[in-house]
Amino acid sequence: MDEDGHGTGTTGIAVGQDGIGVAPGAKLIACRNLARNLGNPGDYLRCMQFLFAPFPLYGDPLLDGVPARGAHLTSNSWGCPPQEGCDPGTLGIAVEHLTNAGQFSIVSVGNEGPACGTVGPPANSINSLSVGSTNRLDLLSLFSSRGPADDGSGNQIVEPDFVAPGEDILSSWPGEGYSTVSGTSYASPHVAGVVALMWSANPQLIGDLQATQTILAESATGIQAQSGCGGQTGGQNNAYGYGLVNAFEAVKKALELKGK
Repeated sequence: MDEDGHGTGTTGIAVGQDGIGVAPGAKLIACRNLARNLGNPGDYLRCMQFLFAPFPLYGDPLLDGVPARGAHLTSNSWGCPPQEGCDPGTLGIAVEHLTNAGQFSIVSVGNEGPACGTVGPPANSINSLSVGSTNRLDLLSLFSSRGPADDGSGNQIVEPDFVAPGEDILSSWPGEGYSTVSGTSYASPHVAGVVALMWSANPQLIGDLQATQTILAESATGIQAQSGCGGQTGGQNNAYGYGLVNAFEAVKKALELKGK
């Protein structure tokens, strides 16, 4: 079910066929958590549980969930603002547990730019990989949220981690059609698709989140932030992160590690 097209659009970018998806051969599992385009922490956590360990309809998540059938990675194109009952640390513990279990959480950074300090949950978690949006000139989209971010414990961290195309993107739309869409929601599925390609090329990397993120950082096209927000730690800034994800170079580096 997709009442406004958002889910279909994000899914098409990650796994769509006929030239719109980054990883058209990947398998998809989904969970609906935004009835009426509003959610709450309980809904988000239930979906995180389901995507980690799917369970049958009306089954008990803790007794009937099967982690072996869960997703290798997730692409989350939603935020969790205060009006939905969230604080900066609401989802951080869940993301930490999923990360420790080897599931990669790739999330949109939000559309509250151009102001600094506009990154919220779940993108503010130090364990998630957060993605901002660029336009066709590889410049940061005006709407893309900037860091720094409160990690939920009062610590200021540099966000986003990376950027990807998210402005005027062609994707699938309900009704067997296509639409041009904009938002960081459409940037994070690009990165999810790139990780799927990397893990397909080199299955040894599946679940090795640190190695995967290192490859993404080493292969990204670094972009210096032209103004504001700071955060130049280790080549990462509060506008572009480590830079624009480069699918070809990331997969090439993944293949170089195969068998080592």
